[in-house]
Amino acid sequence: MKFKTLLLSSAVALALTGGASAQTVIRFTGSTAFRTQTLTAIFKVLGGTGTTLPVGSKYGYTGSSFVGSRAATFYGTFNAQPVIIKTSFSGSTGGIQVTAGSLSVKFIPPSADATLTQGGTSGIADPTTDPTLFENAIPDVTMMDTDQSTTPFLGTYLGSSYATLTATRVGIIPFVWVKSKLGAAGLTNMTNLLAQAQFIGTGRLPLALYTGNGADEGTEIFATGRDFDSGTRAISYVESGIGALTVTQQYDIATGNKYPAKVINGISFGIGNGGESSGGNLATKMTTTTAARTYVSYMGINDYEQFAAPGGATALDWNGVPYSLAAIIDGRYTFWSYENLGYRSSYAGLGKQFADSVATQITNETSLILLSDMKVSRAVDGGRVVNDY
Repeated sequence: MKFKTLLLSSAVALALTGGASAQTVIRFTGSTAFRTQTLTAIFKVLGGTGTTLPVGSKYGYTGSSFVGSRAATFYGTFNAQPVIIKTSFSGSTGGIQVTAGSLSVKFIPPSADATLTQGGTSGIADPTTDPTLFENAIPDVTMMDTDQSTTPFLGTYLGSSYATLTATRVGIIPFVWVKSKLGAAGLTNMTNLLAQAQFIGTGRLPLALYTGNGADEGTEIFATGRDFDSGTRAISYVESGIGALTVTQQYDIATGNKYPAKVINGISFGIGNGGESSGGNLATKMTTTTAARTYVSYMGINDYEQFAAPGGATALDWNGVPYSLAAIIDGRYTFWSYENLGYRSSYAGLGKQFADSVATQITNETSLILLSDMKVSRAVDGGRVVNDY
């Protein structure tokens, strides 16, 4: 009787998961700033058109926006074989750490599979924030706003070992400095020296340093931003000369106080050196401010255009140059980095083939700026931009 019960339980579980045990599971993590391009590429590699996957395939995601979702699950077919693709984005630097170091990430659990549809199901519980609805698993692939060498997670760091990831350069990711909603009118431009003064030290800077007007001496500008596991933070800090690993001071818009001390993936960060866990969260908070206090921050262009700009936050010029795709392509605007797709050198089989197809899709079509469009290049993150004409 006990043996029959076990057989029945297995059959029910197989039916609920749609035969998941026979499918290859491929897990993506990493950059939240590049999740729009990554999710779009995965969708297209699985044969999706519009918002619908082919017959027999299904998917679902957290939140109300597919391309802005923190996590998603896809059931589909690749190379005539069934696959399950799971994504959970929490940051480029963190993605490198967990993939190179084989730490677990919270993905959407199989309990959500019954809600997936061919046209996509929104509003699935976010496994990165829900304390009960998640599946811990080691990711296979990570999206990287930075080179692995820009992070400390290469070789041995704080007693832990990190493998060298095989990385494929797939596109360009633009960033912007942003002023909060109803922010000081005179704050229109960010420079390397202003960024260093703003984020290092107290995290507070007189508006007069931005405007050159002594009457603005009594108005303070407050720094805010992302957690250490963010590639956006790392790129912003190296681009401005702050330094990727520099301890800085950032304020939580929700409380008005410095971010509290926090432990991320086993590493401790002191008061003020923390930040938001996603670009979407940061961009949304930048739209909830009043004229009483102005915040400045940094974010990927996707988060700015999807969440921050519609809510009243404003992009700043960078060293006197406003953001535009053309300005990046011809070298006038330098606040950008290369996006990479990375996995362990031992990764093989159908999963590697799928990841390589996603990389090709991004390179040829999905990236906001294609590598082939660029008329300039740089050797390292935050390095000098050189003319390739």
